[in-house]
Amino acid sequence: MKKILLALFLMLGIVSFAALQLDTNKLQKKGYEITNQDEQVITLSRAGQGYVISPFYMSEIVGDSAKDISKMTIETAPESQKILSSYETGRAYIVKFKDTQNDAFSYTIVAKKQRVKGWYTGIIFIVNDELSKTELNKMADTLLNEAESLIKQ
Repeated sequence: MKKILLALFLMLGIVSFAALQLDTNKLQKKGYEITNQDEQVITLSRAGQGYVISPFYMSEIVGDSAKDISKMTIETAPESQKILSSYETGRAYIVKFKDTQNDAFSYTIVAKKQRVKGWYTGIIFIVNDELSKTELNKMADTLLNEAESLIKQ
């Protein structure tokens, strides 16, 4: 009996760990599309005049820490993405790239803290103009707030 209860609690823990739910009403209202959704990664996208915002939610299964996930964005970046800088704020790890093919700048922002246990929140932000560090830090906070607000709790 004890083994059955233990197995049940473990299974429930895994199910709750694996299930990240997004608020589909907010997604539609803010113009996001789900571009990828599986058990380990959920990616959204929204494009506007001169920018693309792509929030992503990554399971701990993919990376042990927010810092690891930030490093992964560097390691998996296409060859056309030239890394310009990488730094951290109190809230996030930020990597700045120059897209040599499209003459644009892309920024990856990964929140240090998990909003939902077992899931990291990040954003890929692509714009035509280079942002100063001050502008980028403000934008990172704004984008993380928005990405975290899409999570249903």
